[in-house]
Amino acid sequence: MFTPTILRIDSLDSTNLEAARQAKAGAGEGLCIVAREQTAGRGRLDRRWLSPKDAGLYLSIVLRPQLELSHWPLISLVAGLAVSDALLQTCDLKVISVNGNLPESWLRPLKPEMDPRLL
Repeated sequence: MFTPTILRIDSLDSTNLEAARQAKAGAGEGLCIVAREQTAGRGRLDRRWLSPKDAGLYLSIVLRPQLELSHWPLISLVAGLAVSDALLQTCDLKVISVNGNLPESWLRPLKPEMDPRLL
């Protein structure tokens, strides 16, 4: 178990890159980097991630999983489902969609042949 710590930043290149920098510098598990804007965000497979100011929820969390590497892709799936459930309950939403797609179309596990370090 860890104690979450939230680092709020107005604008930065990427929450993922900042989380990696913080982890490399020794940040503890549970550090959450939240930004209002990302100027060079990226998704899986290094795809560019557009993150305009105040238009979304941009965050990355430092985790140090004690799981076999083959199980790491499950972390992304479980985290996505947890965020979806929390938003549905907390915000009294009926459905969450991304570009018109329902959660089941964007919360899917990684293919086994994909490198889990790209999560």
